[in-house]
Amino acid sequence: MVSLGRVLVVEDEPQVALLLHDALQEFGYEVRVAVNGHEALGLVADYQPAVVVLDLWLPGLPGESVLEAVRREAPTVPIIIVSGNRDADRARALLLRGAFDYVAKPFELTALERAMAAAVIEHGRRGPS
Repeated sequence: MVSLGRVLVVEDEPQVALLLHDALQEFGYEVRVAVNGHEALGLVADYQPAVVVLDLWLPGLPGESVLEAVRREAPTVPIIIVSGNRDADRARALLLRGAFDYVAKPFELTALERAMAAAVIEHGRRGPS
């Protein structure tokens, strides 16, 4: 099976990380998981993902700081925020700061799949970082 692209999942909750990993693999993506922001930033350069799926609540380096760092280091890589925070104003603010999409937890896998497909198409338009 041909991969739809590389995805970096940044999620510190083991059950959620496993769910995202398995679902994204089932959708056809090659997936790596980082459990904190510092690990994620190291993997962005080494793994060169087509999409980053990013939780906001991370130990050490918060997700918003990871978002800003990835925007600087890999500006063409779409970032999908996954968060338990359903605050629409915060979601809009993150989109204005460079996130590609915002999927609230608990999420429907179909919503995540649609966001992923759109992000991969967008990454193809922007070109690899």
